[in-house]
Amino acid sequence: MMEKKVTLLILFLIFLIHLKIVFAPPFYDPDTELCISDCDYQSGDYSKIDWDKADQSKVPANRIKEIPKEKVDVTRVQDISRLTGSQLQYDDNLNRLREWNQFNNDALSQALSGRTGRNVVIQGAENGEVTQNGFSVDAQFLRVEATSVNNCISCVYDGKKLIFKHADSVVTDKSASTNIDNFEGFADSFKVEKADSLLSGCLRFDNIKESEFSIFEGRVEAYVENGNNVTITDCSYSQSEFESKGNGSITINKDSKPRYEIKEGILKCKYGLNTDKLEAENTASVEIVNCFSCMTITPAGTYFYSDADIRKDFVINVPKESSVYKLCLRKNQAQQYSAYNGLMDFANKKIELNGIVNYLRYPLKDSQISSLLSSFVYKGLKNVNALFNYDRDLLFLEKASIKDTANNKNQITTTKPSNFYSIEEIEFDDGKVHRVVGLGSVNKEDVTQSIISNYESDSLDADVNIDDNILVQQAGESKVTILPPGHPRIISFLR
Repeated sequence: MMEKKVTLLILFLIFLIHLKIVFAPPFYDPDTELCISDCDYQSGDYSKIDWDKADQSKVPANRIKEIPKEKVDVTRVQDISRLTGSQLQYDDNLNRLREWNQFNNDALSQALSGRTGRNVVIQGAENGEVTQNGFSVDAQFLRVEATSVNNCISCVYDGKKLIFKHADSVVTDKSASTNIDNFEGFADSFKVEKADSLLSGCLRFDNIKESEFSIFEGRVEAYVENGNNVTITDCSYSQSEFESKGNGSITINKDSKPRYEIKEGILKCKYGLNTDKLEAENTASVEIVNCFSCMTITPAGTYFYSDADIRKDFVINVPKESSVYKLCLRKNQAQQYSAYNGLMDFANKKIELNGIVNYLRYPLKDSQISSLLSSFVYKGLKNVNALFNYDRDLLFLEKASIKDTANNKNQITTTKPSNFYSIEEIEFDDGKVHRVVGLGSVNKEDVTQSIISNYESDSLDADVNIDDNILVQQAGESKVTILPPGHPRIISFLR
């Protein structure tokens, strides 16, 4: 009986000890009067807790936000998503956990905004790290001020600009880009290694490679690395292609009648089966109405016209010796131009070329092209006026008229109807301008067809007619005839 009572007493004492352990009161530091263990985290006064010694893993989720930001241990709290923006922003808290997808999006956005001094919004963040002036992260969505990025991979904000390896899209208040690789910039000034497209107002750029853009309210500037090209659809719905040849750039305004400013590059525009192309070694501006309308070329520069019928192709070249040259294209009667240096008048089938400028064509033989290399038909070497009238098919030139030769000195113009004839307007020692016909050394089988059938100039009151490569100049009773190589009359003379 005695043994039973002793056993019960021992069990009772153990029970009392257990009760004391379970219901032990909080332990306070006598010096600070702050709770250091067994604190009441559920409903206690958090201002009376020594957070350097407290067990933050016992803080309930709904009270994590009450832990002082300078004391919170982001690696110990039981629910990281309950951390506030000020707690995350403090000291190096954001770098203590790299898996930012565990944070609350709003809290993380607030923390990054505080760290950078910028308005930052972020969602679906991973692999985050705060840097000295900004942060790096992968994010499903990131916005810094007015620049929004979707699916941003290896995204860095360095305090001034955004840099990322890839994004599905970038949207600002003035532009939107898609499928971008290796972006660097901010807001509306940036460069990319590659992008599918960029849209700014009514302007669209496609197939972008190695380019830098500056976006303005009324225009877009694009700088394209040498050898790369970009496709452009402007506000008139014309589609062009620009290829850089050096430090190439193109600026386009957002207008229904747009103007392109190009530098060191080639601009090409197709309309129907025809193509306008301009190669600017320096700078040029192009007005767009059904592709090219007028071009202002700072030498040197060259305009190329390509027709569905390749025989009609021609080139107008402004050499470096020329001054700034305005070349216009009249494609219908409604287009009227009051000031220009050169005019290709498709509607009235003529070309007017003033000043130092060259006109080139493919050589013809039996009414077919005989070479894919263009040859000079006319060289304007001084400030003269040249007018060329086409035939009804826009294939041959029925007449070439050269004026204002008397106001110039030395060599003035050179006109080459074929590879056998060269008609020059040139000053001789007598101080007068003379017409001189030069003959090329070519074989009969190599002589090309004459592009021009009639030639006149104000240096001499006598016209030149060329028919079947027989040149005839007649002034009153005086007549000069030049026969091409292999002509029967030449053969008869030699017998």
